[in-house]
Amino acid sequence: MTEFVLASISLGVLTVFALYSPFAVSRLWSGKAKLPESPPAWWTFGAVAWRGYLRAMPITAALGAPALALTFWCFMLLTSAGGHPFVAYPTVTNLLRIGFIVGAVIDLVAFTSGLLVFMFNKPSRLVAPHHRSQHGALKEWFPGR
Repeated sequence: MTEFVLASISLGVLTVFALYSPFAVSRLWSGKAKLPESPPAWWTFGAVAWRGYLRAMPITAALGAPALALTFWCFMLLTSAGGHPFVAYPTVTNLLRIGFIVGAVIDLVAFTSGLLVFMFNKPSRLVAPHHRSQHGALKEWFPGR
């Protein structure tokens, strides 16, 4: 039962983050959010990875956070606690399965898009306007290629 409570709290926090992410993304996209251009002291991956992270954050947060919340809620409602299913109706169970699959596909698209923006800074319409002039991480790591 403790796992259920912890999972519910985690899902609640994820849901709040997913509901807030469109507002945060709009600030990131317009450049109003004040994020440091140089990596903070706790960032151990270097300046190139920090810039790539800042470029990829809007698309991954806009798509990935809500889809991740959807996927996890559907998964939790599809599973059971103590052998008792949360949802016993076949129609609702099928809708939850569809929601799980849709959320997982959107998460995969968000991850792939974020990886493309991180590595290549392409497609440019997925990159915030003030970051479009930057090079992708691969071009910065291997400048001669």
